[in-house]
Amino acid sequence: MTPLLKLTQKLDTFFQHPAAKILQDTYSLKDHLHPTTRITNAAHAHLTTLTLLLMNQDFDEATLCQAIDLAIIPHDLLPKLCPQIPHDDNLLTLQHNLLHPSIQVQNALNLATSIVQSLLLTTPDPTTKTIQTYLKPFTQSLNLYRAGWRRVIPNAQHPPPHHTETIADHAWGTTLLTRLLTPQISLPPYAIPIVHDLPEIITGDFTPHDDISTMHKNNLETLALETLLAPLPPPSAHLLSTAFQRYQANQTPQARLSHIADKIDMALQAKIYEKKYQLDLREFLDSAQKYLDRHPPIPHTK
Repeated sequence: MTPLLKLTQKLDTFFQHPAAKILQDTYSLKDHLHPTTRITNAAHAHLTTLTLLLMNQDFDEATLCQAIDLAIIPHDLLPKLCPQIPHDDNLLTLQHNLLHPSIQVQNALNLATSIVQSLLLTTPDPTTKTIQTYLKPFTQSLNLYRAGWRRVIPNAQHPPPHHTETIADHAWGTTLLTRLLTPQISLPPYAIPIVHDLPEIITGDFTPHDDISTMHKNNLETLALETLLAPLPPPSAHLLSTAFQRYQANQTPQARLSHIADKIDMALQAKIYEKKYQLDLREFLDSAQKYLDRHPPIPHTK
């Protein structure tokens, strides 16, 4: 268990640590708009990671993983975080790698960013038209607000930068935390947090307050993802489908970490909204802690 992962297992302790404040400050990317595409920076990063996954026939696995690192991790985060978690080798390695990306990694990220911008600005590039077509259905996550916040926060659907979190914003946060907590990463495990809520584009966002069983929810989400992935080339569809199946099964170390990151993301967001809206959101913090207590991480093996 990495030092940061160990710290996050008891949320009351975690929120007293400087690392929690650093991550909460980083979550401003869920509010601030990207200067070109005018969606939140978090959502822009999420779409970029999806684009990189769809480029899995054009770049090797290591290149894509490192490009996703560059897409999701703000350049100023690790210099602030590493001194607070001084013996976390994973964070130190990440910091080094982000400072020295290969030309191939930078090319992959630049291409993915260009594709996202062309799609959102409706200025299609003929050379990437096909992948933009594949990506377009996933842009619906930009307009889907997380149901839990809509239930407790008045006027939760204000336009950015005053809106509450969308599915795309949450996917970025979960992917970021998964990466910070993970000592090693590869595809398809890295795809797990990126795709974990994509079915909600069709099903909507279920919460514990909804009258639906876990089995029925899983079945609906599986069918929804099959619909979303049907137009994709088989290698890309297989990558995303495999990642989602692993998330649902929650049996591998990376799947377990993605679920843990999902709960920590919710807890961080609850703390932010408690302060912003002067609300008592202890129910979200308690829910996250109960999950962490019942589902400890599975050790990674080399």
